[in-house]
Amino acid sequence: LQQRPCDIGGMSAAARTTAAPPSPSSDGLARAHKIVPTPPLFLADTCLEAWPSSGQAAGQLFPPKTERLRVRDQCGIFLSLVAPSALAVGSLSLMGFGIKVFNEMAPYGYGLSGFYVACAAILWMSVLYVFDLHMLAPLWRLAGGASVVGIALVATMLKSHVYPWSSLMLILGSGPALFLELRVSACAAVDGAQFFKMVGRSAALAALLLALVWVPWLFLTDYTATGARWTSETKARLIVDTQAVYAHIYGTRALQWATDCGPSKQVDPDLNAARRIEWGCQMARDVWWVIWITPYIAIVFNVTIAVFSFVSCRLDVNNYKSMLSFLKAFPILLAGLPMAMYGSLYAVGASTRLASIFTAWIGAALLALLLYMYSEMRTDVLRQACEHSAILRYFSRARESDWVRAVGLVCVATLTPVFLLLDVLRQRARSFRGLASGDSWNTSLGRHVVAELSCWNWCSVLSKVNVLGEIFVILSLGGKCTFIFFSWLNDLLLKVQFGVVVACLYFVGCGMFLLPPVPGSAVYVFYGIVLGRRAEETIGFWPGVAVGSMLGLAAKLVSCTGQYYIGYCLGQSVRVQKLIGVDTVPTRAIEKMLKRRGWKLGKVAILVGGPDWPTSVTCGILRMNVSQMLVGTLPVFVISIAPQTFAGALLSSTGGVGDDENIWSALQTAATVIAASGQVFASGVAAACVTLTIEKDHTELAQPREEHRYVAELTQRDIAYDEAWAKVSAWHTLPMPQKLGIGAAAILQVAAGYALAADYVLFEPICIRRFTIASDIDAPLIDGGLDGNVLSVVRLPIGALVLALAVVAACLHICHHVALTGAARKLQAQT
Repeated sequence: LQQRPCDIGGMSAAARTTAAPPSPSSDGLARAHKIVPTPPLFLADTCLEAWPSSGQAAGQLFPPKTERLRVRDQCGIFLSLVAPSALAVGSLSLMGFGIKVFNEMAPYGYGLSGFYVACAAILWMSVLYVFDLHMLAPLWRLAGGASVVGIALVATMLKSHVYPWSSLMLILGSGPALFLELRVSACAAVDGAQFFKMVGRSAALAALLLALVWVPWLFLTDYTATGARWTSETKARLIVDTQAVYAHIYGTRALQWATDCGPSKQVDPDLNAARRIEWGCQMARDVWWVIWITPYIAIVFNVTIAVFSFVSCRLDVNNYKSMLSFLKAFPILLAGLPMAMYGSLYAVGASTRLASIFTAWIGAALLALLLYMYSEMRTDVLRQACEHSAILRYFSRARESDWVRAVGLVCVATLTPVFLLLDVLRQRARSFRGLASGDSWNTSLGRHVVAELSCWNWCSVLSKVNVLGEIFVILSLGGKCTFIFFSWLNDLLLKVQFGVVVACLYFVGCGMFLLPPVPGSAVYVFYGIVLGRRAEETIGFWPGVAVGSMLGLAAKLVSCTGQYYIGYCLGQSVRVQKLIGVDTVPTRAIEKMLKRRGWKLGKVAILVGGPDWPTSVTCGILRMNVSQMLVGTLPVFVISIAPQTFAGALLSSTGGVGDDENIWSALQTAATVIAASGQVFASGVAAACVTLTIEKDHTELAQPREEHRYVAELTQRDIAYDEAWAKVSAWHTLPMPQKLGIGAAAILQVAAGYALAADYVLFEPICIRRFTIASDIDAPLIDGGLDGNVLSVVRLPIGALVLALAVVAACLHICHHVALTGAARKLQAQT
């Protein structure tokens, strides 16, 4: 593995093939290219020597799993899902001892004990990994895992007032870990369909039992006069019952909800103290919200596991057709379930931050389960599935794409060095015990990872890391600048007549739509905020919402036409056509769907679910009929424009629309959830339709076309330049100053991106202040304003430092690109 050759663009063909004769059971693709099946990562550290050689059938490594589940195994699976849910509900919820637990833990929140215990948990987990806990007997593995979870649970409870969701996520997450432990130990020889069918039934039963207990309790308990439903009475009682949390959440003094957190709060004249009090109030609110919502989270989590398991039980690892069905269904599941959870949590009162945290958690759990399902798939059957599926072949090639590698590097940038260090320690521990073979510094898994990384074209990967970071920074700042501009314009239009306001909003909206970083949702919400407030004084609230929605649709259609003709003009350039890949199968699949007449599902999903500016510009480049494009865009009115305009109008309403604050707050939340869910659903349907089109019409889409002849000729002419670029950008030939430059640029850009991303999950942003369209620029900072200075949206000094790092990284990237471009052209001229 350490000696396999690499080419300039990444892993060479020689690294993936051998001269050995093919396996007797290899499929047609393996016979054609003489490929010996490569061991997957999950086997690389256990039995590389057992991997099938040239004369051994690949299927012999995968003995058939035909055993049936025993009664004790069924009980174990059921308990692995029911026990964590029961523990979470009993210890953290209002129905159990949640209030008592959080009140008891409140005095320890501001100490460092929780931090020390968390470090101990991480250290102990590292020690267990270094000494190969996973290779021990099942009981030892269970004991080691339980010790890690126990220590981590103590740490989360000690910091429960800051991260009240962490204990819940840890307890519930131990359920999948337990049944996966059963899968690899006691149920290793059990048929996968039987196992996951039992998991699905157990999770569904656990969810049903929780619902049958929790829902009646909400109505029958005497917690308040109306039970424990999510009402103002329940919130008031929760505030009273969590006074110990309010007493310790601030640190300096005890907080009182009425004077420090309520609607008639008294703002402290000290800005720093006022900010800390605001943090304390928000953290205390998160505590009692988690106490109330815990049973619901447990129910949703078990439903998610049940849906995943029932989909997975249809997978037959010995049948490539079954595998194709599974791989087509899972992306929709991976996108749909987290979004459904986000919408439901947001609807029942969660803050955007908490809803995002739980959504990311459920998505990560599903992704981890998908990776485990990959480990159950037979490599030879997976290769056979790729041979019969065009879309899987594209996904397989995408694994070696530098863009995919760049995304993966950004996600695990901080974990890769830690893994390599632990792997070295793990090999030393094995050598000390006499279990290591050879003198390598790494285990077989570590050598596999190092060999894979050594074949990357690091110059290209790091350059793409910089591009991703620059796009993220631009979008983050562009969205915030849009909010500031709309807030300023909102104040400016307060003294203008209603008709003039409508005209100004129309032209401003059209202009903002033509700017790539501006999100369309910001325009719709802005229309609702401005017209909702002004309409109450003139034509009424509901007519104002209707005018705002129609105005948003008109601006959307006009701006789509403008973006279309921008693309039409750009499409005159053959190089632009090559840039978007008009001669590639995916782009042709999108083109085929867009050129259908009327309201076809795939066409509407692309036009509604795709990003505003790139979608319309692409339509222009592809020369689709502009009237048909506008017809396909019309459903955006129902899915996105009307709900977001309504939500914006409620943000600015002065109360004239009704007297029941709870009803209008619920309507605003529902409108926001409908818009967000509809947008994500449309994006998921668009991806599914494009996938099916590629799968069905791949042969037709791959045929050369006369209209793309000039693109093919340009590609041929660029071959010499591309080869010269590949040579000058090869990592082993790149001068050290350029290596340091592009490496430093990538590190700085990733650091800046991480800091900006932290603003979305922290209580108080560290880089860019929170500011919405409904905020007032002249309001004090503590009230969500900017104190009259738009530059104060950047927090000093961290925010300014992060933006400076991003600028420096961008300059280094530009210098690197200019230097490589000059070197490539010089080399091309010489050859």
